Amino acid sequence: MHNSSLNKEVDKPSVVILAGGISSRMGFPKAHLAFNEKESFLKHLVETYYRFGCKQIVVVINQHIVDERVEKIRKSKKAIFINNGHPEFGRLYSIRLGSSCLQNPEHIFIQNIDSPFVSHETLKKLVAAKTENGFVSPVYQKKGGHPILVSKEVLQMITNADENSTLRDVLRNVARTNVEVEDEMVLYNCNTTKDYMDMFGATPNEKSLNCETVF
Repeated sequence: MHNSSLNKEVDKPSVVILAGGISSRMGFPKAHLAFNEKESFLKHLVETYYRFGCKQIVVVINQHIVDERVEKIRKSKKAIFINNGHPEFGRLYSIRLGSSCLQNPEHIFIQNIDSPFVSHETLKKLVAAKTENGFVSPVYQKKGGHPILVSKEVLQMITNADENSTLRDVLRNVARTNVEVEDEMVLYNCNTTKDYMDMFGATPNEKSLNCETVF
């Protein structure tokens, strides 16, 4: 069994990593963006949640960007992959796809691919504040960030929501627990080329060509 920041099986949440979008504002698949010299955004997130000890890791991936880099991560067997053939259906659809792979989930992190800066300390704080009928959000200087941790009840509401609903619509109707963290990176979203350049000092193509996704 791999090392874990969580000691009891009952305490272990699962995670759905959302990489099913079309990255229109970025102009480059966010899953393939280089996080560092050896990890893409996708690999970094899978590794982070694996080391944290999540019960199940599910990646919802845009089927049009599946390539040898994704296959290497899939072959590591650290995560379950499900292809999203309809990225235009939005985030709620991706969450439904991902959650359909989970076995008896109790608490689930919802992790966006464009928010790759996730610390174990923040994850531990979210788990410590988990609720049975709502969701938990990290907060830095009074601003909510990512990821969120939702309960089984909220996941069921997402499953049953109207097809025109958004995640925000669902969460508006449930209890929210805010957890203060000292990590400003919970607010970070890498949505555009400028966002990436500001954070990594290179364009997505330049940086990502130098990234070796290895295992």
